[in-house]
Amino acid sequence: MTVSLRDVHRYLIALAIILLPVFNSFGGSDKLGVLGRSASTYPLLIGVVLWGGALLLQKEKIYYPHAISLYFLMGFLIIAILSGLFNLPDLYYIKHQGFSGDGRFLVQLGALIFYLLIVLYVYNIFFREREKSVSLFVNALSISFFLSAGYSLFEIGSFVNIPFSADVLGYVNSLFRSNEELYGLRIRSLANEASMFAMYCSLIFPWIFSRLLSSTKKIWNSIIVSYFVLLMCLSFSRTAYVVFSIQFIVFIFLYRKEFLSLGIRDIYPLLSVFGILCAGVCCIYLLNEELFDKIDIIAVLYSLVSTDADNLNLLSNVARYSSQTAAIQIFFDHPLFGVGLGGFGFYAPQYYPDSFGESWEIIAQSSNIIGGAWPVAHGLYVRILAEMGGLGLFFWLMLWGRELYCAFSGHGKLTAVQWQCKKNLAISLVGILLVGFVGDSLTWAAYWIYLGFFWAFESHHSRGKDI
Repeated sequence: MTVSLRDVHRYLIALAIILLPVFNSFGGSDKLGVLGRSASTYPLLIGVVLWGGALLLQKEKIYYPHAISLYFLMGFLIIAILSGLFNLPDLYYIKHQGFSGDGRFLVQLGALIFYLLIVLYVYNIFFREREKSVSLFVNALSISFFLSAGYSLFEIGSFVNIPFSADVLGYVNSLFRSNEELYGLRIRSLANEASMFAMYCSLIFPWIFSRLLSSTKKIWNSIIVSYFVLLMCLSFSRTAYVVFSIQFIVFIFLYRKEFLSLGIRDIYPLLSVFGILCAGVCCIYLLNEELFDKIDIIAVLYSLVSTDADNLNLLSNVARYSSQTAAIQIFFDHPLFGVGLGGFGFYAPQYYPDSFGESWEIIAQSSNIIGGAWPVAHGLYVRILAEMGGLGLFFWLMLWGRELYCAFSGHGKLTAVQWQCKKNLAISLVGILLVGFVGDSLTWAAYWIYLGFFWAFESHHSRGKDI
């Protein structure tokens, strides 16, 4: 059996999607920095190199999407370059924790160019797959969930004191994590921490929940949906709870016709979800009351705004709000091009508000010690404002705003399967954009894989029009 280069690209992209749950937790090469901590980076890197080699050596044709958002993406890249050039005199001299401003700018710019290559690579491969692209994408996402969910089975087993579960987790962690320690009484799955698992959940949510509307394997699908909800609840992640609530509202809106057309027998799978969840919670209560006591969703959500001294998330709130406040203040002082791509960490310690003294996280990030905790903005939008100014944020919002518009636009002559895929993409995009309010990393491969796939999907079904 011969394997063509096209098959290799198909497997590499499928593997990158399957590995999306392994986010910022992979103990990869330090040479790739933060980019190397996400497992999806490696198949994408191999794929881009092979694809680039085929373009140069075999004169393979490259396809460009007829997408208006492509121009916004290129505009974002141009502003990123200008942000560094405009601030080069300052970046050349500034240093923090052993890093130089100009060096970090070049690394971040190189990473951004790699992200753009990922988008074009994913688009070209999915564009050539045509009608098969949807099944390839959805099947890979499904496998990624089962991979993540399988690991979390042992997390739950560890929570309820099943002896071998902790041993299995320790062994699996030793295979890919740099830190093999168990995480405690929270679900993080294959990601580095619970909030990053929540980011993955925002991607997979509509693809899991739409199983409830399937006419086959109803009991099996009900179990999958119930287990997914249980994992999100046990993450105790405020990000997961808020994003899930908003996505669920969007899901009900987009699938309102399907829900209204359900018959009596079709209601049983929906009701079984609640029954399975109740059974799961009861088992947890019987096996570990301590974990059950933590399941207070209202309290977790209230902790977002609570200033009570007994709020366990108070210092986390201080760190998050201090970082975002610093980023906005940097923007006010550098509104046009910001302080340069990758420059937030160099300026943040000067802009943290007085309240930062309450947070050990901010203290660690402010310390100019080699190998210390690098300052993060705790929000992609405010980070872009600080590093690339108003122009950078404009192109970023226009890029994803255009994609949202296309995702929520009419379905035209799409088949039922294609229309369901488009609705799920819309819900996933909502989740991706919401995550941007709490996470500031552009290394999240989901941004670039989803963008490339969505361009390919629209190219197949837009009847030649610009999208």
